[in-house]
Amino acid sequence: MEIEYTKVGDYYLPNLIAPNIKDFKIGKYGRMRLRYLKENKKAEYTILLIENKLQEHLMEVDKTANVRFELLMKQFAEKENVTEELKATNQMEWVGKMNAIANLVKKISSGLFFWRGPKVSHTANTISQQAISLLFLFKKGHTL
Repeated sequence: MEIEYTKVGDYYLPNLIAPNIKDFKIGKYGRMRLRYLKENKKAEYTILLIENKLQEHLMEVDKTANVRFELLMKQFAEKENVTEELKATNQMEWVGKMNAIANLVKKISSGLFFWRGPKVSHTANTISQQAISLLFLFKKGHTL
């Protein structure tokens, strides 16, 4: 990859052009990763920006995080026996349990994933085991 430069005053600045990615939207987790890169990993952020890989990286992070979020939600709901039958018989209890699970999964997701990026070597099983142990603490009244 060859980078072209433009002379501005006494300096040569690279001609950076963002790739044309259609329908590019950064979700919640992509924005979290962007903020983390800007504040804590400035060199990595700059490299991704210069190599025109930042948008692709953020989209990958967001997609992977959403898949993991949904997986953990499903696994916790199964573990806590939150079913469609419960939803049909007692909606308020179902909503309360699903909200508690969602809050826990958000905390887990933030801690496990975003600081390392999409190439985290955790398997879904490992994540589930960690999440279940956190749920156990959560039920006992501990805070994260």
